[in-house]
Amino acid sequence: MLKTNLVSMSSLPRRIVLLVVVAVIGSTSALALADPFIPGDLIMTRSVYTGTASTVTIGQTLPPICGTQATCNGKATDNGQFPNLLNSNNVWNNDKVDGSFAFEVQVSSDPAALLDLFHQQRAALAARVKVTPVPGLGTEAFQYVAVGQNGLSLDIYDDNLIMRLSWTAKRLGDKPPADLAEALAGTCRSTLRLLRQV
Repeated sequence: MLKTNLVSMSSLPRRIVLLVVVAVIGSTSALALADPFIPGDLIMTRSVYTGTASTVTIGQTLPPICGTQATCNGKATDNGQFPNLLNSNNVWNNDKVDGSFAFEVQVSSDPAALLDLFHQQRAALAARVKVTPVPGLGTEAFQYVAVGQNGLSLDIYDDNLIMRLSWTAKRLGDKPPADLAEALAGTCRSTLRLLRQV
């Protein structure tokens, strides 16, 4: 519980009240114009799953919704209920048929150092797997299939962040969707667009 001690404005000298009002108004307008992030800030976020048993139904085709060129045979094996103690049904049981999606972000207040790290990571990957540039995505981007991955990974550098998006098929014999590269790039584009609005 938060407790606040309030001081009556009438008990303060007029000069202090005026200074406080000017300071508050001045700092508010300065904050509105300033960059919302300051080096050293720790930005935290969270996600909340709000699905119910009816969000996903057994037998429903699971995302990604494949285009006409791809064959998707990932059907839900369980409903969309969040895990609970009352029964064993839950949305995470569908990982038996659905691929795995990973999203990683590295953020730095030193863009030059982060770009250097991006180049080091690309060189290390290129020594082991084929790395293909992806033009028009962030400042620099490349895609690759990691060793042992039955899918695709996409790494992007843009200003002060490195973003990695990966999708891996659940079973070794499964084919990744034909439009996987564009789906990952589209996810990256929309994420970068949203980040720039902050």
